[in-house]
Amino acid sequence: MLTCPQCGKENPDGFQFCGFCTAPLIETPPAREQRKVVTVLFCDLTGSTELGEVLARQSETQEAIRLAEEAIQLTEVTDYLNLRADCNLSLSEVLRQFGRVGVAISAAEKAHRPYDQKGNIVSAARVRTLIEDWRQSAPPLG
Repeated sequence: MLTCPQCGKENPDGFQFCGFCTAPLIETPPAREQRKVVTVLFCDLTGSTELGEVLARQSETQEAIRLAEEAIQLTEVTDYLNLRADCNLSLSEVLRQFGRVGVAISAAEKAHRPYDQKGNIVSAARVRTLIEDWRQSAPPLG
């Protein structure tokens, strides 16, 4: 059975024109699936340093710095202290690689606080050492 595209009535197979309204009967191909654009957001903490290096090689330093600083701000809202600390520490290393030592030290200090609060003494000590090393290697102000 063929359905008339104009009046919607069903007609027997073999008819070339609708028996009700005389409109031409054309076999319509089955409807195609419609594809939709989807935006996916994900966070990959592992490999963030390598991402920073790739972006730097592609002359996208400013964008990488902006994204790292924005990501640090986003971690402020999480209740997972060690996760926040890990994020800040990883991002501070990216910022330091781009020469933003002051901002990197600030992010590392944010990483130290949760480690210290949770009693994660190994990570806290590692971050303290890192901060001191970065302070000593930072160019003098002025």
